[in-house]
Amino acid sequence: MSQEPDTRTEGELYQYQPLTRLNVVRILQLYPGEVNDPIFCALHTVEIDSDPFYEAISYVWGDPLNKLDITCDSRRLAITVNLYGILMRLCHQTKSRALWADAICIN
Repeated sequence: MSQEPDTRTEGELYQYQPLTRLNVVRILQLYPGEVNDPIFCALHTVEIDSDPFYEAISYVWGDPLNKLDITCDSRRLAITVNLYGILMRLCHQTKSRALWADAICIN
């Protein structure tokens, strides 16, 4: 999971691909960035049996109607303001992070 982010601005909404097997999960790759940069990420499907490394994050969802857009796989994905804030705080300046956030990783 070490690809560079695609920084093109796309207007299309993110479309989840179905999970085709029971032993797979989605892991969020949060790309590096500076403070106040837009959030760029990708979703990868991994086999849970392979013991993938990721950090599970816990947060309060907040108002489900109050959302901000991030760029996921070159498409817009609306997430709650609280999740946006935690991703901003978790974003590293030079390296990607593998995360599991329920609101993004579960369709």
